[in-house]
Amino acid sequence: MNLAASRIWEKDPDERFISMPVILTNSIGHEAKTVPYPSLMNRHRTNRGFVDLRGRPELAANVAEAANSPALKNLLVRIASDSGPIFTVGCDLGARTDLDQEPHLRKTAGGYIDFVCKWFWVGPERWANLWNKVSEKLTETVGDDHWEVHFELRPLLLSLPDLHQKTCEVRVSFHTYAKSRAIALASRERLLAAIDGGLSEAAVETAFHD
Repeated sequence: MNLAASRIWEKDPDERFISMPVILTNSIGHEAKTVPYPSLMNRHRTNRGFVDLRGRPELAANVAEAANSPALKNLLVRIASDSGPIFTVGCDLGARTDLDQEPHLRKTAGGYIDFVCKWFWVGPERWANLWNKVSEKLTETVGDDHWEVHFELRPLLLSLPDLHQKTCEVRVSFHTYAKSRAIALASRERLLAAIDGGLSEAAVETAFHD
């Protein structure tokens, strides 16, 4: 089932569009974030703070959060190298046991990536166009994996030397589910590769200009 642009960020947050093996949901957040942001280290989180990766693929290749994920590293490096309008402002990965799942799906590997567009005129509708394209890529490639992906549109204040504007970001949160940690981690690599594939330069240009 394809997602129509009007379905994303309309009236029903957290609506589930597609049943397993792919669950796609969306919501609108209201808590604004400012970029850049400082590091935050405590027993619950290890946030190293904002690093501007635009045009700096060598920094993207060494992002600590992607140290154990070639797929995330590839995504960050490619987007940092592109001259396109989107860039990343944060990411993280993790893995755990989810006892609320069926026994064969209790090992989960997940994370998130925050995306921003430098074009101030790109709003919810055009973001929806893009994530519909990503969603199509996910449903085409999921195979026997079990994936859950959530798109959250959130307000954002950019305060960078060359960009100072109120805009929005999209946080893409994702989880894979499997019977073992190793399988869940491998599945997450395929999920990240699918997201990367759905965010091709051509897909972004088409989505933002439709």
